[in-house]
Amino acid sequence: MKRIESTASSIASRQLVETPNARTVEEVCEMLGVTPNTVSRWAREGKLPSVATLGGHRRYEVDVVEELLKGRLVTPSSEGPDENS
Repeated sequence: MKRIESTASSIASRQLVETPNARTVEEVCEMLGVTPNTVSRWAREGKLPSVATLGGHRRYEVDVVEELLKGRLVTPSSEGPDENS
């Protein structure tokens, strides 16, 4: 019984995303024109939010990727030109 509870809590602690709006690393790379390492680094740094599947793979919401592509996604570590200049 303990093993079942342990497995259930492990599964519950992961996020599951299986929606049409979720993109794989490869799809995000193609959209942004960057390498898989860049996408993974941005996810670790919090620049590109992601969720994990039950299998431990990362998925990225297409709306967020499009915002990043358009330059509208503002992250705490991003710096841009001063709008008041």
